[in-house]
Amino acid sequence: MYRSEGSFYKYFYNNVPIFKDLESYKNIMMKKNNHKQNLVWGTLLGAVNKLFIVNYLRFRPNDFSSQKRITVNIWGENMMLPLNHRLPLYSHLYKDYSTNLRRVSRYLESRLGEYVSVDVGANIGDSAILIRQGSKGKIVCIEGDKKYVEILRSNLKDKKRKQIIQAFIGEKDTIIRGELVKTEGTGSINTKNAGVKTQVTTLDKIVSKRKIENIKLLKIDTDGFDGKVLRGAKKTILHNKPVIFFEFDQVMYEKVGDSTYEVLKYLYEMKYHAILVYDNFGKLIRGVKMERLLSHNAFGAIFNYKDVNYYDLVAFHKKDTELYKYALRKEIEFFRR
Repeated sequence: MYRSEGSFYKYFYNNVPIFKDLESYKNIMMKKNNHKQNLVWGTLLGAVNKLFIVNYLRFRPNDFSSQKRITVNIWGENMMLPLNHRLPLYSHLYKDYSTNLRRVSRYLESRLGEYVSVDVGANIGDSAILIRQGSKGKIVCIEGDKKYVEILRSNLKDKKRKQIIQAFIGEKDTIIRGELVKTEGTGSINTKNAGVKTQVTTLDKIVSKRKIENIKLLKIDTDGFDGKVLRGAKKTILHNKPVIFFEFDQVMYEKVGDSTYEVLKYLYEMKYHAILVYDNFGKLIRGVKMERLLSHNAFGAIFNYKDVNYYDLVAFHKKDTELYKYALRKEIEFFRR
C-alpha cells in the first residue's frame, strides 16, 4: 500500500485513465493562460481528487504494485475489477451510466415473465449484475479473456442461476490471427498481429451445444465485433426473437471491416422493426422505427457522433411492438423524473 499521499497521487496519475486525460487537459489550458478555463480545470481535477481520496478506504485496493485490482461498491454490489477500469469513475460521474440495461430487463420480465439472458462480452460481470437486478431468470455469460473470466466468476460467485462460458464469439467458427489487447477495462482482438492465433466460435454453436432455450434478452458488447456476433447468431435470433441490447460504434465497427448501417439492415431483414437509442452514458436519445432509420438522411441525422463516442441500441422484433411501446413510454417517464 502507498504510504504517502504524494505517492498515492503519483500512482493514480500514471495508471488511472481519467487522471491522464485531465493532466493533458491542464497542460493545454495552462499554455493558453485562460483564467476561466483554468478555473474549470481546477474545479474538475479537485472533484476527481476528492472522489478518489474520500472513497479511498471504501475502494479497498488489493495490491497496487502487481495485481492492480480493486473492489468497489457499484450499483449496490461489491465488484472486483482492474485498477484502470473506467467503470468506477463513469458510474460516479454519470448516474445513468449502463443502468438502462437493468430497466430494460425489468420491462421484459414484467411483460414476458421469467426468461434467459445471454451476455456476450461479459467482461467483469457488471452487465450480468444489472440484468439480475432487473430480472430473476438464468444468465449465460460469455467472455473470451481468461483474466476477465476469473474476475467474472468472483463477482458472480454468490449469484444463482448463472452459467459462465469462456469463448470468443464471432461470425464463423474459425481461427483468427490476432492478439487480445486489453485497455482500460475492455478487451478486443487486434487482427494486425498475425503471429497469434485465437479460436473463435459462434453464438449459434454455443446455444445449440449447451441447449440454451427461452432467450429473450441478448446483450452484446464486443468492441466492434457486435455485428459479427449478430451474424453468427442468426439461428438463435430467428428462433428466440430476443430483445437485443448492443453497442453501436462506427469507428470500432470499421476497424474490423464492418458497417453500422449494414448491421441495422441485417436486423431489419430479420423483422426487427424498432429500436431505442441511447448515448454512451445511458441517456435516452429517442425511440425510432427501423424503416425510417434506414433512410440515409435519418441515419446520418440520428447517428452524427458530434457529442457521443458511441451509442447503445435496444432492438425489438416485430412481434414485440407493444413491448417496444411500453419500454419507450417507461423510459420517457424515467428521464422526466
